[in-house]
Amino acid sequence: MLLTVVASEYVRRVRTKAFVLSTLLGPVALAVLGVAIAAIVSSVESESARERRLAVLDESSRILPALEARENETYLLQPVRDSIEDAKQAVVDGEVDVLLVLPRSLAEAGEPSVASAYVKDKQSVMAEQALRAFLVDVVRDVRLAEYDLPAEVLDTLNATLTLTTVAVTESGDEEEGSAASSAAVGVGVGVVLLMVVWIYGALVMQATMEEKTSRMAEILVSSVRPFDLLFGKILAVGGVAATQLSVWLVMLVAFGVLAAGVVPAADLAEMGLSAPAETAGGAVVWPAIRFDVVAVVLLMLPLGYLINASLFGALGAMYESTQEAQVAVTIAMMPMIVAMLMVQIVSLVPNSALVVFGSYFPFTAPVMLPARMLVADMGAWQVLASVALCASSALAVIWLAGRVFRGSLLIYGKKLALKEIWTILRAD
Repeated sequence: MLLTVVASEYVRRVRTKAFVLSTLLGPVALAVLGVAIAAIVSSVESESARERRLAVLDESSRILPALEARENETYLLQPVRDSIEDAKQAVVDGEVDVLLVLPRSLAEAGEPSVASAYVKDKQSVMAEQALRAFLVDVVRDVRLAEYDLPAEVLDTLNATLTLTTVAVTESGDEEEGSAASSAAVGVGVGVVLLMVVWIYGALVMQATMEEKTSRMAEILVSSVRPFDLLFGKILAVGGVAATQLSVWLVMLVAFGVLAAGVVPAADLAEMGLSAPAETAGGAVVWPAIRFDVVAVVLLMLPLGYLINASLFGALGAMYESTQEAQVAVTIAMMPMIVAMLMVQIVSLVPNSALVVFGSYFPFTAPVMLPARMLVADMGAWQVLASVALCASSALAVIWLAGRVFRGSLLIYGKKLALKEIWTILRAD
């Protein structure tokens, strides 16, 4: 009977115009949003990179020549020949974009590195960072010039460092990893799970409310157990979610293949749609893929959905309208939101008590467990224990939601009180 409910609910939902339109137009809307964001970022970058008239008041007369000797397409340098007050007025009048005041101590080794930039309108963060980067290397070179160091020493001081993090397990295996990848995976899983639960969990809650308010469920339970009815709706909506996400993924891959075949790779990298490939001996070096993490993500996503969708179904049985359930829905979503906020903590202290608890707690484990696996040496038994806790919790929450749903059918026209819910859970 459960399979009959799942098939009926699934077919009924995928045949609607709303499903077809959202499935086909969803990627289009995301693409438009992505293009709009890319256009905004591009405009900000172009604004930050446009040529700026930079007036420099160099009290030491040593830094300005070094700045002029360095090629830069962003800044049009000019010395300040008048007083500083006249230079500031030039900024106000729009004759100069930035007035850079460099005190004499800035060129002296061991002195504070303090400079001032006067602008008419506040600059973007990117523009400030670009100006700071343009100045800092020159100031360093001017200060080092006092010591008359050989070119080899200067090259050594200016050398950049590439740090590769390698984790060594108890078995002696070595594995590259980084906190950034852990945070990216945790946030990615959290965003997908939050989207799935927020959209499709709301469908489960809405379906439960409709069954209760229309009194249709009272007819259905004559041939179907309330638990099978609720669980069937949860699985059917989950199937709808899997169908939509699969279609979106296929369309995304198809778009990527089409774009890769039509647009040159250099143009894609310039637009931010792909990263330049790193090569070693002519071969493309792909980042290592943790298949155990991929497997855990694919397993924890449906478990996280079952736990949260069952909560939404129970809330739908407890309340008469979505407006009444909003506060309870927010409370139910808090653990997942907290888990997303804690992803950075996972990267910093993966073995702290709080992170370890979060990787086992069923309401946060779907997000925190994959992130922790990337930066901590977790044994197989720990991963299996977390998955088992999530699976058992999902079954328990589904059972409790089914009991609440069954009891709600006996009460019409009001929301369930906590005392009534406790009575329902204890009833045979």
